Amino acid sequence: AITHGVYFSAIALCEKVYTLLKITSDTNPYKFYLTGGDSKALAEHLPAIWEVDPHLVLKGLALASAACP
Repeated sequence: AITHGVYFSAIALCEKVYTLLKITSDTNPYKFYLTGGDSKALAEHLPAIWEVDPHLVLKGLALASAACP
C-alpha cells in the first residue's frame, strides 16, 4: 500500500507541475523529462508530452566529466 501511495504521489506531482507551468505560459516552451529506473512506468500514467530517458542523469555526468581537465 505504501509503495502504491508513493508511486501515485509521484504521478500526481508530475501532473501538478505540468498543469502549473502550462497555466503560466501561453506558448508552453517547457520540455518535460522523466529519468531514472521507474520513468517508463510513470510515463504510462502521464500525458505524452513527457519524454522518457532513464539514463539522462548518467549522460549528463558523462558530459561533465569529459569536460574536466
